[in-house]
Amino acid sequence: MPKKTCELIIESCNDYVIAGKGNQPKLHSHIQRIAALRKPTSRIVEIEKTRDRLTTRTVEVFHELKGIDPKWIGVNSLIRVERVGIRKGKKYHEIVCYISSLLGTAKEYAIGIRGHWGIENRLHWVKDVVFKEDISTIRMGNAPANLSITRAIALNIIRRNSYASITIAHRFLSHDIDKLIDQLKQVEDFRTKDGRRHPLWLVLLFVTMGTMNGYVGYRGWGDFVKRHSRVLIKKFGIQKHGVPSYSTIRRVVMGVEFDKLAEKFNDWAKNYVEI
Repeated sequence: MPKKTCELIIESCNDYVIAGKGNQPKLHSHIQRIAALRKPTSRIVEIEKTRDRLTTRTVEVFHELKGIDPKWIGVNSLIRVERVGIRKGKKYHEIVCYISSLLGTAKEYAIGIRGHWGIENRLHWVKDVVFKEDISTIRMGNAPANLSITRAIALNIIRRNSYASITIAHRFLSHDIDKLIDQLKQVEDFRTKDGRRHPLWLVLLFVTMGTMNGYVGYRGWGDFVKRHSRVLIKKFGIQKHGVPSYSTIRRVVMGVEFDKLAEKFNDWAKNYVEI
């Protein structure tokens, strides 16, 4: 995959996991050197036995990015996968290295890589790994209920796009955005007039987009809008105040009334997906 493609993926508010194979020998060698010299941020060893195969799979994740070509836009993790075993009676040993824009753990990458990012594993990946549904620390105000709606909408949009595309957010913007915005604009803004630097609908929309792309929690959503501020500002014509900050996102998600938000999301979703 060309380095330019990474830039396009990041600019479209998506993330990537790319294998550094024979066509990227420098990248592969660099990750191997990092693995030899550095302790991994996380590591997992799995043993898999099938009828004609026995495999020991070791996945290591590194966040040491020194020496990586800056043209690999958005890279946050280096992943080394080593497979040792017996296949049809013959020994084999292979090492595959990856780069990713996500800040995942070895366990998370093992799930995705083992399933080759296939359709049968994508729903599990999205729900338990990307959305990190089981480790959410959001507990205050209306945030937990509001977050559950956002996840449902994001998950169904992903499901409706058959999981397989890295341009989910782009398709969402192209096909569904106008009617969803119309519904979000009808959600009553609980903030005082002085506290409305950013429209409520815009903040809620960015939370949905961030969730669709694996950003979790207030800090994660703040990172999402900051990281993709250029494309978001251009897409939505934001001028005066730029993109909303972490604190603005937190205040909105905690404060917006769950019942009103649910009503508007459902009005939109019933024409598209099942919640």
